[in-house]
Amino acid sequence: MNAATDHLHAAIQALEAGDATRCVAILRDLAPTSPDPRVALVLGEAARQTGDDATLASAADRLIALDPAMVRPLIWKGDMATRAGDARRGMQFYATALARADATPQHPTLAPELARIRDLTKALHDELGQFIDDYLTAHGMPPARRSARIAESLRIMTGGASHEMALQQPTVHYIPGLPQRAWYDRADFAWATALEAQTDAIRGELLTILADDRAFAPYIEGDTHGPARNYQGLLDNPAWSAFYLWRDGAPVDANIARCPVTAAALDAVPRPQIAGRSPTAMFSLLAPNTHIPAHHGMLNGRLIAHLPLIVPNECTMRVGDETRTWQTGELAIFDDSVNHEAWNRSAETRVILLFDIPRPELDEGEQRAIDLCFRAVDAYTGSI
Repeated sequence: MNAATDHLHAAIQALEAGDATRCVAILRDLAPTSPDPRVALVLGEAARQTGDDATLASAADRLIALDPAMVRPLIWKGDMATRAGDARRGMQFYATALARADATPQHPTLAPELARIRDLTKALHDELGQFIDDYLTAHGMPPARRSARIAESLRIMTGGASHEMALQQPTVHYIPGLPQRAWYDRADFAWATALEAQTDAIRGELLTILADDRAFAPYIEGDTHGPARNYQGLLDNPAWSAFYLWRDGAPVDANIARCPVTAAALDAVPRPQIAGRSPTAMFSLLAPNTHIPAHHGMLNGRLIAHLPLIVPNECTMRVGDETRTWQTGELAIFDDSVNHEAWNRSAETRVILLFDIPRPELDEGEQRAIDLCFRAVDAYTGSI
């Protein structure tokens, strides 16, 4: 046996003897560079037993780097986030762990941990559900004032119901009873013609932005706090990039100042108000020979609009079972909670103006309720 193997065996013996502190001391320096996942696994278990979250986090990160499909380090990260008071982040890790465990057979020794986090996830969902219920009531929307679909959406949001059979599959918030309609007719929106008439002026501002190599940033940016996702190679990849005018519900003032015509044109378009999420508006760039893989948006309570500005041949988008080709200056409006993907198969860059709009089937009370739901989620995260 080599020295690394000797250390691992000594650490395992210490852990089996109940001396987790000695186990940590033996492996702490070895784990960051060892290619053997058992080193980080044993170190993480010992750190978990001693309550050493700093070492546990390091071991979890090392395990995920060595084998991104491993479930146990995700459970550790969920536990650490929950202990730190971020139950929402903890639920994200637990959900990812459970999804991977359901997709791939796991060692029987992991079964008690999976049962534990299933129970914990249910308890956290129940707590969140009560918090949201109280929050909406305190803001003038008690149960008696909520529509049936808003009430059902809350049960789904907090794990009390499912929408697996629906065509719409939003990743965060599903509102039942809405039309299962992938594409919308731009003629149904009173503001569409005026915006399309501004295409040339908006493209002129875009060309100025494109001349700045630093203006666009990858659309999918790494989140060092949540479960790691590669997004089929698009994570931190400038092949799919954005220049935001509105981001996560707030204006990006410096960018708006560079695009006054575009900003003014968008001011004439209705905006959804969803705390920390909408409105969103950006120039969205897709590099040559780039594919945005199939995915779903976060909620079905608003729609996405594209105003194509620079569209080479062979640029297409599928929403549901229908694929369309972008036409310069012609709005494309769709429900992004429906499975969708996009391609730029050309040798040139494609750029569109992307923004979200309120869903026309929802009345003002329902739109306000959606906003309050997400404000409650954020308030719940900040309250523990």
